[in-house]
Amino acid sequence: MDKNGVPIDTPLTLKFERKSGRYQAKMYNPGNFIDYPSAPIFILDGKVTRDADFVARLKTNQIEQIDLFYQPDQLFANFKAIGRSGVVNIRSKSGMAIPADEEADVFRINGLQTPVEFPTLLSDQLRTKTGQPFFRPQVYWNPNLETDAQGLARFSFVQTDDWSHFRIEVLVQAENGAFGRVVAEYTVKGK
Repeated sequence: MDKNGVPIDTPLTLKFERKSGRYQAKMYNPGNFIDYPSAPIFILDGKVTRDADFVARLKTNQIEQIDLFYQPDQLFANFKAIGRSGVVNIRSKSGMAIPADEEADVFRINGLQTPVEFPTLLSDQLRTKTGQPFFRPQVYWNPNLETDAQGLARFSFVQTDDWSHFRIEVLVQAENGAFGRVVAEYTVKGK
């Protein structure tokens, strides 16, 4: 129960304010018994709003997925100061429009996925010493890779022992916001 004696079923609570006729939102961290000081931010299909009333009135059949970020280490690692009172990430089935009065203050947030750990060269060397095959999903993600003055960048990763066809897709964004994309394919075959 919260400090007002209201049962808490989720870290996110939406409360209807009779005085204003609008919904208000609060995040609660049940692990640490923290009631965050202000309203959380809502990310709707990559766009940010604090309009809890708009979110509370969404039709549930429009929503594909809701992620609640309420643990302090998650909030700081993924959202820094903007998420200090919690973050609700909502992905819709077909796209949602932000309220018109909020649209002027909306900005797009990309890259909410936390950094992924990849095997190092050491793990590759250990695999070779033991003679055991090294199987794992082949994924490499590096959002912080920067090019040099000539627009070139180098990277390396540990390849799985799977015999398969793989694709490398490179997406880049220039300082002026322009995007570029290149796809390269390669095959790993047995000896």
